[in-house]
Amino acid sequence: MGGGSLPHSPVCSWRFRPRGSEELAGTQHPMEEVMKALFDPEKIERDLRILEREYSLTETRTVLFNLVIFANREDMASIEENFLIPLLGKRAARIIRISLGHSGETSVSVSARCAPDREDMGVCFQEILIENGSDHAGVAPGSWSAFLIRDLPVYVLWQTALPDEEAVDPLSFAREQADKFLLDGEFFLKKGLPLQEYIQRVRKQLIETGVQVTDFTWERIRPFRVFTAQVFDQKALMDLLPYVISLEVSGPSELFRFYYATWVRCVLEEEGRKLEVVSRQGEKVQVVFRFRDSSDPLVWGFDSEGMGRAFFGKEEVLARPLKFPSDGGILLEQVDVPIADPLYRRVLEGL
Repeated sequence: MGGGSLPHSPVCSWRFRPRGSEELAGTQHPMEEVMKALFDPEKIERDLRILEREYSLTETRTVLFNLVIFANREDMASIEENFLIPLLGKRAARIIRISLGHSGETSVSVSARCAPDREDMGVCFQEILIENGSDHAGVAPGSWSAFLIRDLPVYVLWQTALPDEEAVDPLSFAREQADKFLLDGEFFLKKGLPLQEYIQRVRKQLIETGVQVTDFTWERIRPFRVFTAQVFDQKALMDLLPYVISLEVSGPSELFRFYYATWVRCVLEEEGRKLEVVSRQGEKVQVVFRFRDSSDPLVWGFDSEGMGRAFFGKEEVLARPLKFPSDGGILLEQVDVPIADPLYRRVLEGL
């Protein structure tokens, strides 16, 4: 399962295919029979309990939430490395992975892995892997949702295509089950989705339907937003804030530049100020604020050691280390709180 077993976290998995598939190889199963054979909650729960007891050497922590992952099969390894391994041993969870792009029949397998916490109690993942086949049984309404632990939060990590039109599809069903959607905007842009198209789809398919949404890219720029606030918290610069007339943002990430500039514009324009924004592609992050009736700009960036440095004219006004969260660290924060950052929603709604 995923990245395989870890030295401190034994893993065991059992695999299931539709009953009778060996005897009737090559025949077409009616969808009802396939669903009944594959998605048997009582059997899955029983097998997970057996695995958890067998592979946790101590008393185990109670599962706190459901994490449902939609991703293409080729992206599952990076999800394991960047999101799940950092979470192991910190939060007990029911994890349902829906792996897309498989040929043949849909299959379901279960596994469990545990790691001790500071009090030497087992913190376990109860994992269900659904490999969605050409029959599409793995994404059918009512399939994977049968494995959710009711009365616990449901977080959906969505790393596959975002549809541009409203339809009865896996996304619409997942919306009905989810307390919060977790997206990585950089993932979608790297897959070729244009920035404005990504933003519009998030708004239309998620925000406007009332779903709580977190974008990992938005969370990654938090250190830059905090640093900006710290710069303007200084008396001399706080007095200049009403006179900001333009903002220039440079950096390698188009989405970072968009989120940062939109956040600044949102904050300033709430007070009736208009702001000219320029976004430039660049190897390093650099931000330039210009003020009315002042020839000195405020310029800040960060060096190779992660130190943020801000200059007003030639004078250094602030130097602080920027602490960047890992994807695993962001996920850990997000599963502890079922609501999303309201500022992110305001930024998207204010466009």
